[in-house]
Parts: sequence; C-alpha cells; structure tokens
Amino acid sequence: MENLIDRNNEIKLLSNFVNSQGSTNKIIILSGISGIGKSGLMEKLKMSKLISNDIITVKMSKSSVETIENLQYFNDIYKEFEIFSFNNSSLVPTPTEHGIRSFENLLRYIFYLMRSAFGLGDAEPLAEIGEEASIIRKKDYIVYLLNHSNIILNIDNIQNIDTQSFELLQFIIKNTKNKTFIFEYTLGEKDKTHFYNFYKELKETGVIIENFIVEKMDFSIAKSLAPKNISINFEVIEKLYDDSQGNLMEIILANEQSKLNNSNINISIKALSIYEKYIIYLIYLHESKIDKNLLYLLCYQVTNNHSLTEYFKTKDLEKLIENLLNKKILKFDSNMFLSIHDSIKHELDKVTYDPILFCAYASIKRYYFENLNKTNDFSMLEQLVFLCMKFSDEELFSLLPRLKELLNEQKYPQLIISKLVKYRESVLEMSANSLIIQKGIYKLTILLIEVCISNKLADEAQKNLNTIFDVNNNYHLALQGLIYSLCESFEVEDKLRSLIEHASINSRLRLILELALMNYCMKMHSSNISEKLGVAILNNPFYKQFKEYAYVLRNYAELCDDNEKAIEYYNKALKIFKTQEMNLNVSSIYISLAMIYAYKGNLLDAKKALKRALSLDKSSTTICYYLNNVAAIDILGNKYDKKTEKSLLDSSLLSVTVYETVLIYCNLLIYYCLTDEYDKASFYAKKIEVLYKDFQYEEFLHIVFQNLYFYYTRIKDFKKKAFYYKKIIAIINNPNTKKSTKLLAEGINGICNNNSFYSNFPFRVDFLGYWEFIIDSDLDHCL
Repeated sequence: MENLIDRNNEIKLLSNFVNSQGSTNKIIILSGISGIGKSGLMEKLKMSKLISNDIITVKMSKSSVETIENLQYFNDIYKEFEIFSFNNSSLVPTPTEHGIRSFENLLRYIFYLMRSAFGLGDAEPLAEIGEEASIIRKKDYIVYLLNHSNIILNIDNIQNIDTQSFELLQFIIKNTKNKTFIFEYTLGEKDKTHFYNFYKELKETGVIIENFIVEKMDFSIAKSLAPKNISINFEVIEKLYDDSQGNLMEIILANEQSKLNNSNINISIKALSIYEKYIIYLIYLHESKIDKNLLYLLCYQVTNNHSLTEYFKTKDLEKLIENLLNKKILKFDSNMFLSIHDSIKHELDKVTYDPILFCAYASIKRYYFENLNKTNDFSMLEQLVFLCMKFSDEELFSLLPRLKELLNEQKYPQLIISKLVKYRESVLEMSANSLIIQKGIYKLTILLIEVCISNKLADEAQKNLNTIFDVNNNYHLALQGLIYSLCESFEVEDKLRSLIEHASINSRLRLILELALMNYCMKMHSSNISEKLGVAILNNPFYKQFKEYAYVLRNYAELCDDNEKAIEYYNKALKIFKTQEMNLNVSSIYISLAMIYAYKGNLLDAKKALKRALSLDKSSTTICYYLNNVAAIDILGNKYDKKTEKSLLDSSLLSVTVYETVLIYCNLLIYYCLTDEYDKASFYAKKIEVLYKDFQYEEFLHIVFQNLYFYYTRIKDFKKKAFYYKKIIAIINNPNTKKSTKLLAEGINGICNNNSFYSNFPFRVDFLGYWEFIIDSDLDHCL
C-alpha cells in the first residue's frame, strides 16, 4: 500500500462526527471525483486511534453497474459482514450462530438434524418458515450485527447502487440505532440530479447527514506520491494533475514518458508487456478484482494463445505480479484479492481492439462455462452474461434458459433488459444474415417479452414484441393480449377487444385474450363488468378443454359475493392445476383459500392453507404474499406483535407492483395505529394517498378508504376523516359495487347489521393473491 498522505484536518473532522453523541443514525457521504483520495482517507481513518469502531468496507467496482444489477451491492455487504464475523467470532456471532440464537430455533434445528441422520429428510434451514428467501435472512443478519456491535459500514462507489439494494439499505438504516454509515460517492459518474435524489431519499430514513467533500490535495503535498527511483518532470505532472481535477493516480503513475495531453494512466497501461496486459485484462473483466488463486489458474490455462501459454509455464508468475504491484498498476485488496483502481478501469473501457484482451476474455469465459453447471451460484451466470454482452458474443444464446430463471427472480430487471436489447442490436449489426443468429435473436426477444410481462413492464414488453410481431402467429397475439391487460388506458381496452373479435371463435387463443380482458377489467372497472366477462367464459363449453380455463375459475372466485361459492370455484381450479402438475398455480389457490377462510373467521385454517402454499413454492412472490397474509391473520386474531411488523416490512421489500405495495402499506398503517405509533402510521398514510389513485376496482378502493378513515379517526383529523367517509359512502351507493363489498362497508361503518367476522373490525386488513396467468408458446395444448 502506498504511503497515506497527511490529511489530518479531514481525519479530525470525520472522527469528531463519528464520535458525536446521539441516538440518531449518522451518514457521512464522502464525495469527490475518481482518484481524489476518498479510499485513502478511509484507510487513514481506520488506522487512526481517533475512533474505536471497526470499519467494514464494501469495495464496489465501477463495472458493477454493468452486470446484472439486482442485489449486487446488498450481497456484497452481506459477504463482508460474513467475513468479519468469522474473523471476529469471539466478538460477534457468525450467520449460523445467529440462526440458532433462539431456543425454539435451536430445538427445531436439532430435530431436523436427527431426521437427516436417520434418513428421514435433509436438515432444514435455520430461518423461520416465512423467511426462506435469502434476501430476508441476509438483511436480518446485517441488522442484528450492526445493532450488537461497534461497526461502521463503509460502501465504495455508492453512486452505482442498484435499486433493490438501496431499498434494503434504507431498511437497514431505519432498523438500526446510533450507527454511522459512510458512503463514498464518486462525482461525475452520474448527473447532479442523481446526487440530490440520493441525498433526499437517504434523508427520508430520519438520519443526520454530513456531505463531506474530499477536496483536491495541494500538489506540493501530493507530489510525494510520485515514484522515487525515476526522473520525473514535475511541471508536466502538475499540469496533468490539475487537468484531472486532482486525480492522485496521475501522480502515482507518473513516469519518464509523461507528457502533456496524455494521461499517465494511459501511458502506463500502454507500456505494459503483453503478459502484464493479460493479467490486467483478466482482473478488469472480473469486475476489477480477482481472487489470487483464480488469477493463477487463468494464467496457467490460457485460451487461444500459444506464446502466452509457454511464457506462464516457464516464468515466475509471482515475480510478474510483484512487478505490477511495484508499478502501482495492481494492488492487494484483503491480501487474497488483486484489484485495479477505478481510474485504470476507466482507461481500459476505451480499448476497442486488442488481441490480448480477447485472449483474456476467452480464458475467463471458458472457466465460467466449465464451472457453471457445477454450482447453483448465479454469480457465475451473471459474469458470463456480462462478458458475452460486452463482446457481443453469440454464446449468450446458450445461456437463455438459465438467464430467464435469474431474471424472473429480479425485482428491478430494467437495467439488464435494456443492456440485452443493446446486445441484440450489436449482434444483428455484425451477423444479420446468419440463420443461427436470427434464431438466437428470436429466442432472446421472446425471453425479454416474457420477463417484461411477468414484471408488469408493459412498455418494454411492447417495444420488444414490435420487433418480431407476426399477425399470423397465435403466440404473438396472445402475448399482445397479455401486454394490453397490464396497461391502464381505455384506448388499450378497445385494442384488446379488437384482438378478441379477430380470433377464431371457441379457440384457445380467444380464451386467452378474453381472460386478458377480464384481468384488465378487474383493475380498471367496477367488478360487475369483469364478473359478466367471467360468466360468459365459464359458460362456454368449448373452453373447458383448455388449461387456461382454470385461471378463469380462480379469478372468478375473487368476484364471488358468497364465501362458499368462492371456495367452490377455487377447488375446481385447484383440481385442474393439480392434474397439470402446475405447482406455482396450486400454491396460488391455497393463498387465495387462506383469504376466504380468514373472511369467514377460520384463522387456523387460513394459516394452514398459507403453509401449504409455501411448501409448494418458495419464489420471492409467494414469500411476499405469505408474509403479508400471515401478518393480516395475526392482526385479525388480535395476536399482533413485533413479528407481525417484521413480516409486513419484509413483505414490502419483496413486493413488485404498486397495487400490492399499497395493500401492504394499508396493513402497516393499521398495525401502527393499533400499537399507537402514529409517526410511523403517518408515513404510510402519506404513501398510500399518493399511490392508490390509478386503480378503480371497488374492493381495492374500499380497503384504502376504510383504513385511511380509521387512521384519521384515531388521530382526530376530522376534515380528512369526513373526506374518506364520503368516499366510502360513494362506494356503497354506486350501483356497480358488488354486493359483498357494499355489505361489508355498511357493516364496518354501522349502516346495517352485518354480523360477518370481517365487519366486526373498524378497519380492513387484507390479503395479497394471484390474478396473473402464464401461457405456453404452444397454443395447441388441451387438458
């Protein structure tokens, strides 16, 4: 490590802020351009005796944002905490030790270990049944460790943080006390608006924020970082340093060839031998950081270059790496990792063609392809997709089945979708006439459409469908119908109805399009319209041969006024889904049945149904629904506690759609009213009032209005209370409101004598369930 320049004033200011007393969390945003010394400042703070905290630093390369974005920062935070716990096991628990802290968990773990030992089953994870999602387990462990230790979390290159990681980071900040977080923000990576929005969203967590700008160091001090054993023109170096606005790498990499208008970073890279370049390119392609053992392996197994192979067989690789370390091109990171600075990465981004770069690419690609099927770790798949996109490599097409699986688990896949679109364009540009390429492009486009639809990204799905749309292809027409069903425009409704009119009568395609219209109307209209559509579909005997008929049964049950009738339709759908071995859809029925049992007051049966759902499918969507719904049952059973709050907060972290998020927020609003935490209730009331307005389904609107009415009654805001009471009365008086919703609203508000279980509550906690459906590309399938 290079000697750290004296920044005593900055260290004093930082340490004073860290040591200042108070119960509120503090955030230091360490902002400055790349190479100005943010990381060096943090190293000096670590080594100073001015603070007593342990600092956990999460090093994130600029290249991180180019890979699949979801949870990258969050997963790296967890990894660093895990490493810290193993290195300091006497001070803090490891993740496994944390998992068996409670006596109940310990007994359960021992029980499952015994079952496993006797061949009765594998040992179960330590998490609670609703916490199988690794996101939740990791988040809980990070919060626990922060709350039970003297740790400062420091994150590098925070400006590139992915959306879901940032949501989780906000949650972690909100659920810790008297902690300091340091975020290194590289200015110039994003526009100024990004920094202001980032600052504002951090402020919403209720923390004290200090924006600490790392200033350009005076050249008279900084020049001592220059190499000592060569002749240097310091006038040129000073000019380069000033032109870079204080990038210390221009001084660290100063050399005898330094000249004006040519970065020392660029000169240093070009001066490397082909063997040194191969090493640097390997690290660059591995997100600017690589395990030393992997680097050695990739050097001894060079692909497509005989001279490199022979060189690494006979030469001392350790000496070569040592040479690169001495040149300051490489640096050690945590002793086992070798890394390059972001400024070097920035220069390497400009390389358009270099045979050694492609050789490094071939070696690292071969390694990941060989190991991809040996592990369930998605990180290898992420690396391969990133590399194939970077080099417009058609081998990405072979990864499509696994890529779809990965993308379907993403909460925010927009970034990778846009990059895959660019990849598609670049591959087409190079090999437009190749039949193999055309087939791969088609499969990729279908994948993008399906992923966009499953994530409710209607605009992106439409753009991709437009590139391949064939009016004579039934699957394309079905996809078009699904896209229209996601939209919130009456103009789209006309287009969807037109598609139905042109589809063959009694065909499977027509059933799918009519189901899409039913889904659309369940959101955009009052329920009587979608109910009529459902009846018409269910009364068509030709439709019973198609498995999509089960979706109509399931969705129609949602519209039934009578609970027993709803259960009857759910069971009919369940029978079809079980016959077709559609576990996800079987799970969805149990989630919906739990809701109906709860409406009837059978809370024990409701919980059993939810557990059955979770045993069949543990996707993030099902876990999201499970956590919300089990919390709703706790509130209805008057057994709510901190675990209920945690379930709802975790559910909100996993939710994807605005519709679902509003319902979870409504349940949180009621929880905080019941626990007299009105500052938190106020936060969710404001969120709900902004988000609910695009939806017209009266069941949904009654949930929103009833809960806001309850909240404003509790805080004695009579104006707002009257406002939402009028909204409830309008729903009751609307002739299109379904009977069960009208009676429930009247019963809750004392307008009629309704003795149902649900009407006994002055609020309406509610459930999440499935409306969506999936279709097969083969539209000839019958039951």
